[in-house]
Amino acid sequence: MKKILLSAAFAVPFLMNAQISLVSEDFESYTDGDVLTDVAADNGWREWGVASGAGTEGYSALATSAYAANGSLSGVSVSNEITDSDAIYSWDDLTTGAYAIKMNLMVPTGSAGGYIGIGDSQMDAGTYSTMEFYIIGTDLYAADGAALIAQGALVADVWTAVELVVDLDANTSELFLDGVSVGTGTAGDGNMAINGLGGFDLWGTSVDITADPAEYNPGEYYYDDIEIVDVTGGAGVEENNPMAIGVSPNPSNGTFSIDFNDYAFDNASLTITNMLGAVVYTETLSAVSNATKNFNLDINSGVYVVKVADNANEFSSRIVIK
Repeated sequence: MKKILLSAAFAVPFLMNAQISLVSEDFESYTDGDVLTDVAADNGWREWGVASGAGTEGYSALATSAYAANGSLSGVSVSNEITDSDAIYSWDDLTTGAYAIKMNLMVPTGSAGGYIGIGDSQMDAGTYSTMEFYIIGTDLYAADGAALIAQGALVADVWTAVELVVDLDANTSELFLDGVSVGTGTAGDGNMAINGLGGFDLWGTSVDITADPAEYNPGEYYYDDIEIVDVTGGAGVEENNPMAIGVSPNPSNGTFSIDFNDYAFDNASLTITNMLGAVVYTETLSAVSNATKNFNLDINSGVYVVKVADNANEFSSRIVIK
């Protein structure tokens, strides 16, 4: 069941900061075949172009026991000769901070794919979407509103953990499939911070954007364990933070330097983490004073947070690796 703006934090061993789950939906509180518009309107489910709380007009997503990533139920959007699922799942709009948009996703054999729009809570009445997932067969494309930022392969009939990390303050996004970064871009060209991150459009139709003109094909896909996680403490870095360290060049190809801004210490730990909080590099520093340290790292493209901490202080900055 969906939970909105919870304050309880859960700890993950590799994270330097706790992450807070703001929104979640695992479908386990429903029954096989439930029309989500009818049974879960209070949890944020409705249909494209249909007012919140109104009954179904035939566009709803369904709860199903046909597949599940965890538990016994998942959600499904499908378009065929009988139905055309175009569901909206929404929550309170977020306009600042950094968030991991997480779900398990599965496309069955024979499906043309599907479409997921990401935007504000009133996307069908307002700005529509500022980011999109296009599922074409078993390929997943992510777009930031202006251009494709990533493409990754799914496997038919196999669940894939999809995580899109968006930093609304820095206007960055990064797509992970099963924990591996497959591309970076903007957060909807900045429009998401203006209009808000507040909902999904889960449409059963596959939009083949590789065709010219684009082709629309009947599709079917399943989703489970939807979650919006506040990762601001682990990924967000205030650009005007006086405790920030200098990193240049930024973006970088992996060769960069850190300016410690006249801060001196005898022992400190340096860690570099990706936007999910996984540590990709760590080092113990000693006797640093008014120094610049050079790095030449072989790490994947993506957005990373560099942190230096001793017993008294913590310094941080963000770097983009191309």
